[in-house]
Amino acid sequence: MDTADLELTPQQVKDWRDAHYHRQHDLRLRDSQQALEFINEVGLCFLFPMKGVEMPSLWEAICGRSRALRQLWGHDDIELEYAWRWKDELPSRGLVFYGKLLRKKPMFISLDLLPYFYGLSRNYRDLEGYLEPIRKVSRDSSSRSTHAAKRSGCCARSPARCFRTRS
Repeated sequence: MDTADLELTPQQVKDWRDAHYHRQHDLRLRDSQQALEFINEVGLCFLFPMKGVEMPSLWEAICGRSRALRQLWGHDDIELEYAWRWKDELPSRGLVFYGKLLRKKPMFISLDLLPYFYGLSRNYRDLEGYLEPIRKVSRDSSSRSTHAAKRSGCCARSPARCFRTRS
């Protein structure tokens, strides 16, 4: 195979990212199930895009395009409402991890990738132990279990406790 066949133009890379990151109108997210599928598909993404970092974001996938945030802090933007609602809903149901892991920016991590991030944390224990606090929250979302999850350092409720980088 000729290596010239493998070369991509910058436009081809941009087009691939726009499709894979759902930055196309026909691929935009419209419900929490689609948001969950998107996070599982990309593995990890920011809640909002980060300047200078090319990674998927839930915000752009909801909008179906790149869209600035600076003028949006009103109450009548349905896309912004989706972002905030799903940011709370998906982690509280134990379906994804949400926290500030890279550059202290809010991001989601699929449960499939979570063990790899967990393995880098100070709180690392056995491979099966990392999901137990999340499973507790998803089994019973009462205030009592939420309180227990916070006390135990549950990733879905208190990510800073669960993921402290090793020194």
